[in-house]
Formats: sequence, structure tokens, C-alpha cells
Amino acid sequence: MLILALDTTSELGGTGIFRDHECLASVANQGSANIYSVSLFRMVDRLVEQVRTQHQVPTLRLRDIELFAVANGPGSFTGIR
Repeated sequence: MLILALDTTSELGGTGIFRDHECLASVANQGSANIYSVSLFRMVDRLVEQVRTQHQVPTLRLRDIELFAVANGPGSFTGIR
């Protein structure tokens, strides 16, 4: 199962793609947490590209993700979800 994990609960948040329990790639937040609404899309794009190149899955698209996991907690982006 392919899982896209998102953590936007702190400045140190980020994204990851997992196949079952194996982390295929991860991208840490490089900017301020108050711009997650913009940077989150860029992080996911970089993440998908990493999986395509590093794991030789050239056809990976967001529609291939079977489960979306989101950290729950206080943070700058929590209210927007």
C-alpha cells in the first residue's frame, strides 16, 4: 500500500511516501510553518519526484496513493485542514 504522510503541526513538519512500513522518500519543511498552504504542494511535488527517480517508479502519480495520513495536533495549518 502506498501512503502519503503529511505533518504540518510544527516548524519541523514535512511529507513522506511509504510503501507499507518502508519509507521510500521524505521531504522536511525548509521554511516557516506559516506558509504551509504554499510550501506543502512543493514538498509533495519534490517527494513524488524523489520516489520516481530513486525507486524507479517513473509512473507514480498522486492518484496512485492509497492512503493519506495526516498528523493531528495544534499547529499553523491545523485549522485549514
